[in-house]
Amino acid sequence: MPQWLEWILIALAGVAALYVLFFAIVLFIIYKFNKRLTKRREALRLLLAQRKDITLSLFQLATKEKIAITTAVRLKMSELSNKEIGLFNDLEIIEYSPTLEKITNLVTDLIDSQKSLKKSEEYRQFKKELTELDEIKRQHIAIYNSDVNGYNYWIRLKSYRRILLALNFTEKKRLE
Repeated sequence: MPQWLEWILIALAGVAALYVLFFAIVLFIIYKFNKRLTKRREALRLLLAQRKDITLSLFQLATKEKIAITTAVRLKMSELSNKEIGLFNDLEIIEYSPTLEKITNLVTDLIDSQKSLKKSEEYRQFKKELTELDEIKRQHIAIYNSDVNGYNYWIRLKSYRRILLALNFTEKKRLE
């Protein structure tokens, strides 16, 4: 075997080894981002469960004060109390969050229309907790979206894109 062919083979083997090494590093980085995203989704699930509990407590407060509640609101609250948010998968968490916010707004608007209940300390405490939950949720969504951007960046690397697609790595969607 000629000397120049040996050098070419050694160079090709070196390039291939670097390619495989960098691929292992990319897989490790993707794994870390995926792990962080899983933790963020779990945190969002807990925030959603807290919002559900506060909404149900607000509804109980409204029923205790004998406020006239429409059948539609009662039906939505019945559906909400039957939902087991702890069993939601990642997609359901993202999809159910706006629905829960609408239900919470319905209940708070219902209570806001009653002057006596609007001034109660218990209602103000629930309202404060909802405001804090919204702030925490916005922070978690911002961090989640930045992690999604990082994850998607590594998934889109041109030199490994086809391999990663074959390994079922797909792009994640951002939360709004």
